[in-house]
Amino acid sequence: MEKLLIAAGIGMIAIALIGFLINRPKREKMVGNIRRTLKAKVEKVEMLGDYLYRATLRLQDGRILNKTVFATEPLNSGDKVVIEPIKSEVWRVFKFKKE
Repeated sequence: MEKLLIAAGIGMIAIALIGFLINRPKREKMVGNIRRTLKAKVEKVEMLGDYLYRATLRLQDGRILNKTVFATEPLNSGDKVVIEPIKSEVWRVFKFKKE
């Protein structure tokens, strides 16, 4: 009888672990209330330096952000970008390319 209870307990733990692994949250870190990677559209751009821009970004959910961003490729108004926060004030953006 004791062996049956132990086996049932181990089985319940295994089922709970499998359920957790299947439904676990995505590995996107939170930065404030913004996910680690987001897609956005560039509304306005002002060049601050070689790779630094002051950009107005419209996120997919409709929010508008004014951020200092780092981009290795030139940014223009209307570009679609992927945002990756690298510090609180400077974020890295990549041009979104469909493949």
